Amino acid sequence: MSMIETPAVHHLSGGATDHHRHSSKRKLDEEDDGDFSDLICVRMRKEEAVNSWSSSSGASGTAGSGCSAVAQKPRSHIQFFVRMMSAGNTIVMQAFPEDSVKSIHESIQSMKGIPVFEQRLIYRGKQLQWEQTLAECSIQNDANLQLVGRMRSTEHPQAWQIINDMVSLVYRLCCGNKDCAESSVRHFLSSCRNTLSKALHGQCACVVLEFCKLLRRVGTNDPLYLYCRSTFGSLLETAGVSYAGSDNAKGLVLIKDIFPFVFELVNCLLMDLDSSMESHRAVGPLSNDVVDFTAFLVPLRTGIKEQQAVNGSMAQDKSNKDLLHAKEIEYLHCLYMQLLNKIDQCLQKMDQNLAGQEMMEGDNPYPGWSHYLSILKELYQVSKLYDGAEEKLWSVLRRHRNVLCLLIVRYAKRTDEHQWILEHRFVTNFESRRHLAMMMFPEVKEDYEELHEMLIDRSQLLAESFEYIARAEPESLHVGLFMEFKNEEATGPGVLREWFLLVCQAIFNPQNALFVACPTDRRRFFPNPGKFFLHF
Repeated sequence: MSMIETPAVHHLSGGATDHHRHSSKRKLDEEDDGDFSDLICVRMRKEEAVNSWSSSSGASGTAGSGCSAVAQKPRSHIQFFVRMMSAGNTIVMQAFPEDSVKSIHESIQSMKGIPVFEQRLIYRGKQLQWEQTLAECSIQNDANLQLVGRMRSTEHPQAWQIINDMVSLVYRLCCGNKDCAESSVRHFLSSCRNTLSKALHGQCACVVLEFCKLLRRVGTNDPLYLYCRSTFGSLLETAGVSYAGSDNAKGLVLIKDIFPFVFELVNCLLMDLDSSMESHRAVGPLSNDVVDFTAFLVPLRTGIKEQQAVNGSMAQDKSNKDLLHAKEIEYLHCLYMQLLNKIDQCLQKMDQNLAGQEMMEGDNPYPGWSHYLSILKELYQVSKLYDGAEEKLWSVLRRHRNVLCLLIVRYAKRTDEHQWILEHRFVTNFESRRHLAMMMFPEVKEDYEELHEMLIDRSQLLAESFEYIARAEPESLHVGLFMEFKNEEATGPGVLREWFLLVCQAIFNPQNALFVACPTDRRRFFPNPGKFFLHF
């Protein structure tokens, strides 16, 4: 009998050792039925045979007898736990001290389908190396290991190694001192948003994404997770995103990584829209949720447009990880329809609540209505991705034209983009269009440090106004204007408005045109023979 087979023969024989192994197995089975119902038990063996045992099989009889005695002694295994940080469950594993770390990675791949090169095993804050054995890593019975995702390849491996160590450190702090860990994470997120240059936002976005995945297990309502999600959304504005067919995705966020956040935010908005209809005291959709929703939709829409433009062979490439599959793109359409139907219900409820009432300026009976316009704008952007979706949106707005105009007058802000509403005049009235036009002008300041003064003679209104404006520095026109007519004492905003009106009337007065049409041939023009001339 060879030396390699000897331990197997001894293992199958009866006796104390066999009884011990069966008892140990029964104990583990009992634990699986009890406290470790969510754990997976796996027996591991070292992938390669021990060469020294094979070489001993050709030795002398006496030596072989001695080796046989040693070989018959069973190797004692150790039991340890692997906590999967992304999924939140724990695996119970059994292995021998001389087993390699790489063999553990391969067993995890066979069970969970996670590629070996994407796994990182952390023990006592240090990453385990493939070539090490469990004994060299000081892993003993009941040891707790953490399995986290490996950062994507990068041109700066040393910098990423520091990031990896930082993630491990934060995890240890979370286990020991939650307040300290939360403070550290918030400091890092604040630095990403406010201190680091935009050129580094791409690298920071990948790190913040890993934090989001870890913190999501705590709960989507956790304040630290919400701050982390908001930071990730703000970084996407300048961070690199890998779209369909991109040649280099190193260090970039995949569009598939963004989709779960959109799904999560849509669910939040749906619940908040429901609450905005139930009570006039409900705050409705939160401002941070709406801002994050907008931030995550921008790269996702861009990715879908890029993917729709690629050829069919690339769209069918299942190995390309930056591609969104057809079912995922269709699911975004389902989310769009859910939000559109909910907004339809909200506008209908709003119309019922305001029936027979006149909403005065400054009234705010339902604070939850304040973000309806922002959500409608995002729905308009998504509707351009799908056939027939835009027609459904305008059909809803046409039915609720009155309350839409009321929302525009009451909640439209200068910082928002309103051009999409003006594309279809049938959903607005004169008052709402006037309000949108006024929003396009810069906000008037009441107090300026500097003023551009003009003293105008009414009899030479256009000529003198031209002299003041044409010879002024462009920067000086950005400050406040002080207007006064000669031989008159009145000043203030009223005089400025009167001057602006008179100048506009003079500009569009046919007598002041530089050229006039020929009375006999409309295809020809002549210099205006009137008395008004501009001298340059």
